[in-house]
Amino acid sequence: MEAIISLNRKKKDENKPDWEQRRYEIAKAAMQGILGNPRLYEEASNFIACEYRPQMAANCARKCADALIAELKKRTTNQ
Repeated sequence: MEAIISLNRKKKDENKPDWEQRRYEIAKAAMQGILGNPRLYEEASNFIACEYRPQMAANCARKCADALIAELKKRTTNQ
């Protein structure tokens, strides 16, 4: 009986989104977009010292991921 309960719990958890994994994937995609846009990166270089540009891009990607996850969580809660 314990084995069946354990399997049911696992199946139930499989249907839930892994938000940390999603956050990683979204931030990774955002980072690619930021670094792949030379104009955006050039504009940042006008007012951000070179050594801080990667941190700026990473922070921006993280914030984009967090914002999208917040919206996705709202939608899954409201359904």
